[in-house]
Amino acid sequence: MIGGNGSLRFDNSDYDLGEVKSTSLSINPTVGYFFIKNFSAGLYVPFELSWSTTKIPSWQQESDGEGRSYGVAPFVRYYIPVKSFFIVTEATYGWHYSKTSYETFDPNTGTVSDEFSEKYRTFSLAAGPVFFLSHYTSIELLANYQRANFDAFDQSQFYISVGFQIYLPSNKE
Repeated sequence: MIGGNGSLRFDNSDYDLGEVKSTSLSINPTVGYFFIKNFSAGLYVPFELSWSTTKIPSWQQESDGEGRSYGVAPFVRYYIPVKSFFIVTEATYGWHYSKTSYETFDPNTGTVSDEFSEKYRTFSLAAGPVFFLSHYTSIELLANYQRANFDAFDQSQFYISVGFQIYLPSNKE
């Protein structure tokens, strides 16, 4: 199978000192192989773009950031037949690299630019319906839980992704 999924995420977090608003767009190309009926394993090659704004009113600071990340994430999937569609369950473990650039405005020091990069790991679980458009193509709607392990902190999130898959025929068909 070849295809992929994508998601658009919005986050608005309030902290004691201020707030962070972020938007991210991810695209995850997929390639996989069915080892036995309804069970596949394969590889995601995730790519993500993100934008954020951080405001700390008590310090009169505002920061704008832009980042990108990419990685590799092996997965296993099991398709459960349910009348006219399937429910897919999926587990993924990935290794990622990200690079983020920030511009921070401070009324005392002016604008400061900074950049950092980081390697991190993710573990995710997903499940949802798969609707076949034809014998070889499908659209999927997945509810995802992802846990990311960064150097300084861990992050958990829930999100929805939409995917499209093409199932290539085997020599057995």
